[in-house]
Amino acid sequence: MPAKQPLSPDDLYRMQIITGYELAPDGRHVIYAVQRVDRTSEEKYSDLWLVSTEAGEPRRFTGGDHVDRAPRWSPDGRQIAFLSNRADKEQFQLYVIPVDGGEARRVTEAEGDFGDFVWAPDGRTILCQFRKRDAAVKEREADPQKKKLGVVARHITRLVHKWDGEGFLPEERRHLWTVDVASGKTMQLTDDNRYEESEPAWSPDGRWIAFVSNRTPDPDLDQINTRIFVMPAAGGYFRAVDAPRGDMNSPVFSPDSTQIAFYGTEGTRQFWRNTDLWVAPVDGHAAARNLTAPLDICAGMRTLGDSHAAPPSLPVWAADGDRLFFQVSRHGSTVFAQIDVNGGPDTYAVTLGENEALDQPSYDDARQRVVYQRSNALDPGDLWVTHLDTG
Repeated sequence: MPAKQPLSPDDLYRMQIITGYELAPDGRHVIYAVQRVDRTSEEKYSDLWLVSTEAGEPRRFTGGDHVDRAPRWSPDGRQIAFLSNRADKEQFQLYVIPVDGGEARRVTEAEGDFGDFVWAPDGRTILCQFRKRDAAVKEREADPQKKKLGVVARHITRLVHKWDGEGFLPEERRHLWTVDVASGKTMQLTDDNRYEESEPAWSPDGRWIAFVSNRTPDPDLDQINTRIFVMPAAGGYFRAVDAPRGDMNSPVFSPDSTQIAFYGTEGTRQFWRNTDLWVAPVDGHAAARNLTAPLDICAGMRTLGDSHAAPPSLPVWAADGDRLFFQVSRHGSTVFAQIDVNGGPDTYAVTLGENEALDQPSYDDARQRVVYQRSNALDPGDLWVTHLDTG
């Protein structure tokens, strides 16, 4: 065995980070994005890889000196949607690629920034979070002299106007759009630039869309005060789920489309409290129920690290709708747990993990297999698969 050596800066070039992944609906394959750093240019690139959950070596699914990220399986498992800047380094677009072979097809001709996106249950439409490019930016880039000068001055009109890692924020806000997969035609569903919408979810019956938004009079001043909203899939009037004021996020519809599960902290500006798991009816005829209130756990939490996938972990409904699977922070570890929707706190149980950090569980449609990142002090975070019926 070779002698152990301390970590050197050169070792960082050999590290490849998994930035996103998803298990196929039938549980047979995993699509994942791997980030690498070019030693010469110091540029970061990302490729998609495909691997069987049964046996065999991973194979590169896309490649090139660009960024392919955020892969999402279509509901029938025949296509994969992803974001890529292969056509323009400064502009990501939505692409789809057939799983059984063929070239990726560009779906959008957008000018702006894509965020979260999800497939419609029928596989014909994609619901996405998108922020249009500011008109002033487009004007500056169209004029060679103005483009050369760059930003001369900024007029700040918002309290929250800059983020670490993102810089100065545009005037435009992130809103919800739908994209027709076949034609690329887009439709904007929300447009009030006082607010943003995030974490879009589509009900299994295709009728409803859920999202997260801070609708307080001044969201910049009252930041930790988000709610879950429901609207028709075609757009129109939306209403808040009947839940206490607080920080609510991560909505997921039940298999029969009658309920929504989500994470939330009760009380405005009560960010020090545990985050609980809630369930509410879609029709609004009853208030949300807190499933984990009697338990001293923090639901939906994760162990932060540079080698973990970026999106938050969502609660997941069992195939029969009787249980919820979710991520829990416990004694310095992150584990997976489950609880009966109607059975009370006594039905809570840890299903996977101990003295390590598990993250981003992705289940197949039958909830028989789960893929996740697993890391500890010696492992920066590889992908693992567990067969839930056999362990």
